[in-house]
Amino acid sequence: MSALRIAGPHQRLSPTHLFKGLMLSSAGITSRLDRLESRGLVKRTPDPERSGSVLVELTDAGRKVLEEAVAANTKSERALLGDLSPTEVETLGKLLRKMLAALEPGSTAGFKLALRR
Repeated sequence: MSALRIAGPHQRLSPTHLFKGLMLSSAGITSRLDRLESRGLVKRTPDPERSGSVLVELTDAGRKVLEEAVAANTKSERALLGDLSPTEVETLGKLLRKMLAALEPGSTAGFKLALRR
């Protein structure tokens, strides 16, 4: 749902775009979309540019659920970082970005991190 939230002004994506971005199988994304649609959180609409294709978009209820989840996550993050100074938060951010960069495909840094253990 968050992928749809940041998908631009219409907040619509094709199921193919979603399953590739989430690294799921076609069947896996279909199953998830079926569940989300049955709960009224997303809807499928015909793609006006591609005959026979559909686009998935958030419903108002889906946006509300997503906003609540983001707010809860932000609150949890603030509580988790609450005892850190601004300098410590900045240092933590830099270290986490370095770790994430090491996990990028083709990076040898991930291998080096594993060897340090």
